[in-house]
Amino acid sequence: MCVNKKTKTKTKTIGFFSRPIIEKGIQDFYSIVNKLPNVDFLRIGVQTEALEQSLRAGLTNEANIRFVPTTANPEAWITECDAILLLSTYNEGTPKLLLEAAANAKPVISYHNKTFELHVRRGCGYIAKDLTEVINIINETPVKQFQTRGNIAYEYCLRNFNIDDVIYTYEQALALTSHSIPS
Repeated sequence: MCVNKKTKTKTKTIGFFSRPIIEKGIQDFYSIVNKLPNVDFLRIGVQTEALEQSLRAGLTNEANIRFVPTTANPEAWITECDAILLLSTYNEGTPKLLLEAAANAKPVISYHNKTFELHVRRGCGYIAKDLTEVINIINETPVKQFQTRGNIAYEYCLRNFNIDDVIYTYEQALALTSHSIPS
């Protein structure tokens, strides 16, 4: 939680860590920002691509976004967030961001995606069926509830984290693509 620059009141801070491509949710992120003027956002990642620049040009609430370049230490920024957006439509392995969010006791707000669903069913976050539902989750969920879900994610990882399961998940995701698994 931080203080909103415009209203000087405490507000939620939502993080979005992603490459600027549509399948990773960049377009939806900017739609969310425009619809939630009372929420602060952290945008972490490369921001120089033409698509992102054109989306930024259409912002009405750019003052509510802190832009941070890609960093080797995202944990420092994750700790500033109340929740993390994971808007990817890719079926990927266990995204690193899911693990980083859980390790920092932050819940994830995600679209329905097989990979993320299991994590969320454990009480570690929120699944939204569409953009409107993501906006409603951010807008209507109290920070205290985000903290509770984040703590559940953290405790789950402490009890159940298994590096072999993570590697297996990545291998399965790679097997579904045309890439081969290095030996």
